[in-house]
Amino acid sequence: MPPLLDKIILKTLRMVGSTKMLQIRRGLMKGVKWSVSIPDSRYILGVYEHELGSKIKGYVEEGKRLVDIGANAGYFSVLAAHYGKTGINHIAIEPFPANIELLKSHIAENKISSVLLEEIGIAETSGEVQFSNTNNLAANTYKSESSIFSDDTITIKV
Repeated sequence: MPPLLDKIILKTLRMVGSTKMLQIRRGLMKGVKWSVSIPDSRYILGVYEHELGSKIKGYVEEGKRLVDIGANAGYFSVLAAHYGKTGINHIAIEPFPANIELLKSHIAENKISSVLLEEIGIAETSGEVQFSNTNNLAANTYKSESSIFSDDTITIKV
């Protein structure tokens, strides 16, 4: 299917609130199931972060491990599991609840057992942080001076 038609289909599925999983059609993650609810079509189109993805692929094929800090929906964690060895080889660290649910669904849908999910943030000290709670799953912050900060906050363990 041509990329433009793919984009139209993805946009339509998102508009109706679909949580469907589709297989990525090309690229490094070809065949991996990915949620259509994520607004960036580059994932499913198979063109997301190709250069970085290729480097990660090469590392995990050599037996190295990935620690994915701020794993978001888990693209790089899933990629590492897709090309890496079996066993718990990779750690995905993600504090934001909506992203955790997406990451869990990607792990489950793709039958991945080599990624350990840590539902926590990374900080200089242990405790809790108030995070902005926006609809933008790729860009939330704890910094109140940031332009993306929202007064609607959630507490994140760090």
